[in-house]
Amino acid sequence: MMRFLFCGSSDVHNSRPAEEVFLIQKTPESMTDGLEKAEEEYERIQRKHSFPLALMLLRLLLLILWALIALRILKLEISYHNQPFLYWVGGCCLLAAGVLYLVEKYLERRKRNSESVRTGLTQVNVAEKSIRDYLAVPGSAVKTDILAFSYRGSEAHPKLRGAALNCEVSLFKQNEDICLFDGSNVFSFPQSELTGIRLVNQGIPVLYWNKKDAPSQKRFQKCGVMPRGNEIIGLRFFCALDISRSGDTYSLLFPAYELPAVAELTGLSAPELPPVTIAARVRQKKPKVKQLRHDGKVRPLFYWKPPKEDVGFWFSPMSDVEFQSEHPVLYTVLCILGITVLLLPAILFCIPAFKIPGVEHNGWLFLGAAGGFVVGVGLFNIVAAWLHQYLGHVMTIICFLAGGVMMAISWFLIR
Repeated sequence: MMRFLFCGSSDVHNSRPAEEVFLIQKTPESMTDGLEKAEEEYERIQRKHSFPLALMLLRLLLLILWALIALRILKLEISYHNQPFLYWVGGCCLLAAGVLYLVEKYLERRKRNSESVRTGLTQVNVAEKSIRDYLAVPGSAVKTDILAFSYRGSEAHPKLRGAALNCEVSLFKQNEDICLFDGSNVFSFPQSELTGIRLVNQGIPVLYWNKKDAPSQKRFQKCGVMPRGNEIIGLRFFCALDISRSGDTYSLLFPAYELPAVAELTGLSAPELPPVTIAARVRQKKPKVKQLRHDGKVRPLFYWKPPKEDVGFWFSPMSDVEFQSEHPVLYTVLCILGITVLLLPAILFCIPAFKIPGVEHNGWLFLGAAGGFVVGVGLFNIVAAWLHQYLGHVMTIICFLAGGVMMAISWFLIR
């Protein structure tokens, strides 16, 4: 049986977490409570010096109002002498939004230089150091990222139920055993139980980036990191440190960029990483429904029936992640286009419908609006073909027919 450490399995019920098998030291509750209080106080101080969410929303509303006024002035060619009120309101909105922006920058600068923020951070560091000292975690412990997620199944390749968290832990050696410190507990993996390091050649979406250097650097991308700006959105592949105990196999999963540190610490041989072409899209699996040419061009993927679950990237958390990493601008455009076509048919139906006298009191109007939304689902499905998440021609035709019939019935009854 394969179990993944620091991950939640939907197939194992009424059982303690897998990592507790290797637990050797726990932090006293009084010390963990002290750390939690210090962290809460630090967060409270940061919120006190942060730009309020209400003001952020107000700034957004002011910018929207200014844009609407500017569009009205340009569209109707309104002069200042005819309606000076619009010019004054628009100018005041833009000025107020600018002032709020400057206030936000001022608060950010004051937070960086705030003595109370520094004091709060120092208290957190002191609480963390006291726990490390109590558990005898050496200063030479190597900070390492590991992956934690929810999964199902017991195969060597986990079936994810969502994105993975990129968690920072400390690894060190103690009496020839490999120890892991997660911030409050110490886990020990005897050297004799380590069976090797293997490559898990599957994509996985990932949240949080813990390194100081940007994930877009080539050394990280060569290790499978899929960046978007200064954040990580996924891994093309990752690694697993396998431990055997009592007939069961436990795996500690970690990003491939941590492979040199883990291999040196454990003394195990590192697996060879697959080649990664940074400029072009690299796939570990190809959809069975159609062979795609990988020449850097974005092409839609159409078929009649929805593909089965075992088709590569179908309903996979990686389907968005890979597209985002290589086409961030186009991904945003497709998302906006998808939302637009999803709502557009219902809007186009309601605009002429509301010109009919008394229609606001006719309940059949909602049937037409719902029908427009169903047609929008079909249009959205077509846009999704460029993301390789197409539900099939059958689904599109059903949406068009069902939505069209609903709108036709509604229009006939409200006239």
